[in-house]
Amino acid sequence: MIINSIADVLNVLSAFFSLFFAFYLMSLKSGNRTSNLLISFFLIINAIDAGSVISSQFIVPRHPGFGLLLNTVIFLGPPLLYFYICSVTYQDFKLKWKYLWHSLPFVVAILLLIPRFYLADFDTKIHILRAEDGLIVEFKIIYLLLHVQITAYIIASYIVILRSKKLLLENYSNGDINYYNWLFTFITLIAIETVVSTFKNVFLIRRHLSF
Repeated sequence: MIINSIADVLNVLSAFFSLFFAFYLMSLKSGNRTSNLLISFFLIINAIDAGSVISSQFIVPRHPGFGLLLNTVIFLGPPLLYFYICSVTYQDFKLKWKYLWHSLPFVVAILLLIPRFYLADFDTKIHILRAEDGLIVEFKIIYLLLHVQITAYIIASYIVILRSKKLLLENYSNGDINYYNWLFTFITLIAIETVVSTFKNVFLIRRHLSF
């Protein structure tokens, strides 16, 4: 495997630790099983995203369609994070089939790529993924959709945390709010990471061809 920068090293380490903690949480028998599974799947998706340097060298050259599909799975991360926040703040939270509509951005992203990417031949797929003359318009739309989605779910998570914290203080004036403060910090760190990632992607897109 060829690692070209410190950023690649950090991404590989992030992927490793995300997978380690994900499988550790899955193995726990105690605690909130639903919450553990939700955050575990979120960490696995984070590992897939961080480990793109690995997939670009071992998966994309042989299976470009599957490689891009792995990257598209990141659309499932924000809903999983939101449901995790709900599961640890609402005691009566349960996963329901109707929540599948939260996967709609993931489906839309795949549908956008079907005509010019997934239906294309192997050489065309490789050319699109490795083109140096810019991103195809579908990729730009997907980048925009992804960041809008992440922002929306982060805001929704903040609302859930602040609402739950307010209810706790209204019903129990001496209630322990440390857990809610931790959740608030957790979401804030993800928000900061998202802002950094957004600026990076916007710079990348503006550097290549425009709409």
